[in-house]
Amino acid sequence: MKAKNFFTALILAILFASSSFAEIAPVQVLQDPRFSPHIPATKLHGASLLPGRYIVAQDTPSRTGGHPIVSPTRLIVEIMPADSEGRYPFRADVHGGTKAEGYITLDLDAEAPVLTSYTRDKSGNYGVLSRVYAVVLQSDVDYAWLMGTVSDGEMAFMFPVSKINFPEGWYLGEWKCEDGTQLTFSGNKLSSNGQEIGTFTVEDDRITVTAPDGSTDTMYAMRNPTSGTLIVTFTSGPNGMGENAAAFVNMSRTPRPSAPQPPAPKPEAPKPSGPEMPTEFPPMPEVAMPSQNVNIEGVWVADYNGHQFVTQFKGSNYYGWIDGQPSEMGIIRIEGSKITGRNNHGVDFTAELELDPSGKRLDMKFPNGNTIHYQKVEQ
Repeated sequence: MKAKNFFTALILAILFASSSFAEIAPVQVLQDPRFSPHIPATKLHGASLLPGRYIVAQDTPSRTGGHPIVSPTRLIVEIMPADSEGRYPFRADVHGGTKAEGYITLDLDAEAPVLTSYTRDKSGNYGVLSRVYAVVLQSDVDYAWLMGTVSDGEMAFMFPVSKINFPEGWYLGEWKCEDGTQLTFSGNKLSSNGQEIGTFTVEDDRITVTAPDGSTDTMYAMRNPTSGTLIVTFTSGPNGMGENAAAFVNMSRTPRPSAPQPPAPKPEAPKPSGPEMPTEFPPMPEVAMPSQNVNIEGVWVADYNGHQFVTQFKGSNYYGWIDGQPSEMGIIRIEGSKITGRNNHGVDFTAELELDPSGKRLDMKFPNGNTIHYQKVEQ
């Protein structure tokens, strides 16, 4: 794709999309479980969290087929602190393409927070380019922005370029994709399936590889903080596939068996002194062992902001409905009283679970301070 066309598609259609279809109404955002739980925290902290340098990620076709993967694009956006009029200057940079600049306003008084972007026209005057609904997704140590264009709801994410998301050496190691592709980043050399293919340099999420013949190619990558996988966007793929993405597992972190150790000398049995050691066990007392993890299997309902939430937890899967309409589904994992998961829209989440002794009332407490109170209606 030519740089100019790519810039137009990415900037205008994803992050700053102009309105060309029926607009998404605020009430739809308030009913969307991907956005609505995060609106209160966004209104409290969004203004202070907005400035920063971000990579932009979106759904990208999977290299191995199946559902699209949320992966980095070629776009990096830098948002400066607000000026005296509450405007945030921004610069947008598409790698190898066009650059743009302007300013953004963040409307936190709206029912659903809105980012509005402005750029300068040929006459030198600033005009509205587009609007996106935006909320902050917060964890204990990090945050990201989830955005949906007002024009058609197209989704995108902004992840801060920080030491949390991109610590030193975040790309190093041996990585393997489920299609068998293996990448090894060692020092400044990159190998694929054991064959050295060149040297590389890293800037933000951009890994640029220089082949022995001097040609270069860039892949765009980031670590998934929940799974630890390396998410990579390629500019071209097998069988003529265009831009695609893949998830790589870190093979170099797989525990290896340690070398056998000689047995330690058997200590001499201590001589008895005082009471004699028992020689056999009595029958084990009858006890009810506590469950290691909170059991939330079943169907639960909640009244949240005037809307009926129905959620079914079934094994490692969950399904959700809002006001009788399917809203999302996904996978979950429970460790103790903590639940983590990922929905079918590619959004990771975590919450603390509090189940009352009767097993009929459940509170899900999210990192942003929101709590959903559920009542069990079916096993």
